[in-house]
This record gives sequence, structure tokens and C-alpha cells, in this order.
Amino acid sequence: MERFDSFRLKHKNLGRDAFISKNPPLWLVRELLPEEGAEEMAKFSTVAINLAATATPPKPLLPISAAALLGRMRTAPTSYYVYPMAKRDTGSWQGRILVGRALNADLVLRHPSVSKLHAYFELDAQGQASLVDVRSCNGTLVDGQSIAKDIPVAIVPDVVVVFGSVRGAVISSGRLFDSM
Repeated sequence: MERFDSFRLKHKNLGRDAFISKNPPLWLVRELLPEEGAEEMAKFSTVAINLAATATPPKPLLPISAAALLGRMRTAPTSYYVYPMAKRDTGSWQGRILVGRALNADLVLRHPSVSKLHAYFELDAQGQASLVDVRSCNGTLVDGQSIAKDIPVAIVPDVVVVFGSVRGAVISSGRLFDSM
């Protein structure tokens, strides 16, 4: 995980082909929520979103396309993080790219709406990706549609995913390079 502005500076001297060959084929680009700060990022428990018990319900995320999200990333690079969709060397569940709030996840999303182990990505032999929600507390959306728990859903580049209330886009290495 790296903030987009520092990521862009680190890779600015690479050509497109060199960038693509040195990096994983898919990336998760995540936008920070307005309420996220150091204090919020340090929480360790999942907060279930209970709309009935909330006096002022959380503001729903407005629908957005991956292209619009990338456009906003270019204008506000400090508000976005990029995550290579790759398995960490020390990670458990080989073959699965774990997404969650826990520090041992491959893609760590430190937000209280994200479960410790929220979901996972799998890449098949042909490089096709799928996403599985592992009975998370606040659910997972793919292009605005809630996905069923424990059922793999095909993921293609330029799809918007939401884990709890954390939104991001799955993009290819080439698309990420073109956004820099």
C-alpha cells in the first residue's frame, strides 16, 4: 500500500512497458474517506452499520465509474492509495489475496467498516480474477451490486468494488501507469 502521490514520484522515470513488466497485472486504487485520519485508522474492531439505531445514517457512496475515480485521483493524489494485487510472501491462504482490516491481510484496509478478513481475490492460471466475500459484517459491492457471501464473482479491470464503506477500483498496470 502506498499513497498515490509518493507512488507516482517513485515510478516517474519508468516507461510504460517497464512498469507493466515489473509490476502485478492488477491493482486496487482506493480513495480515502473524509473522516479517515490517524485516529480512525488505528481502530481494531469492526463497526457494524446499523441504520435503524443511527440518528444520522452514514452518507451513502454515490455511484462512480473507475474512470471517474482515476480522474479524481489525478487531481487529489494524496487522497488515494494504490495496492498491488499480489500475495505477500508471508501471507497465509496461499493462492488467495486476502482483503481486510487485519495487518496480516495482503490488502490492508484500515477502516472500521471493513472486517478483519473481509474478502479475497483469486487469480486463475489464465490471470482471470474473482472476488469472494467471506461473510464480512458490512458486505461487498461490485459495480454497485451486493455480492453473495462465499460465492466467487468474476472481476475484470475497471470495476468498482466497495468493502464495507471503503471504495476502490480494480485496474490494470497499464491503466495505472496511464493515470500517473
